[in-house]
Amino acid sequence: MKGTRIGVASAILTVLCVACTHDTMRSGSAAGELPTDSMPPFPNGVVLRVENANATRVHVYVEANEDTNEVANVAPGATQTVAIDQRYLRYAYTTFEVWPDSGGRPARLGDFQLAKGDRVRIVVAPNLDSSHVYQHGNW
Repeated sequence: MKGTRIGVASAILTVLCVACTHDTMRSGSAAGELPTDSMPPFPNGVVLRVENANATRVHVYVEANEDTNEVANVAPGATQTVAIDQRYLRYAYTTFEVWPDSGGRPARLGDFQLAKGDRVRIVVAPNLDSSHVYQHGNW
């Protein structure tokens, strides 16, 4: 009798685990990407999410005190989430630049005061000049 109860409990636990895993697989997030609502703050820097609604691939650069680096390269219609190192937080202001692959002038977004643990979202609009930034976790 005791063996039967253990077998039934094990079967129920297995079914629950499979159901939870199956539900997680249908979350809508891309492979290898964490769902943004559950993404914890990056303790040593900033989490940056770039959503590209533009018709061309864009390159996103972060600039602080003339120190500029590319942090994201996002295809049209795609989203990329990256961590920005804390070295960009030692300056008073940080600026983002969005350069389209098709040429043309970049969109300059900023100046922002970033702090450790911030979550920043850049939405690249079809009209590059209409792109905008949400700061402080407004995802």
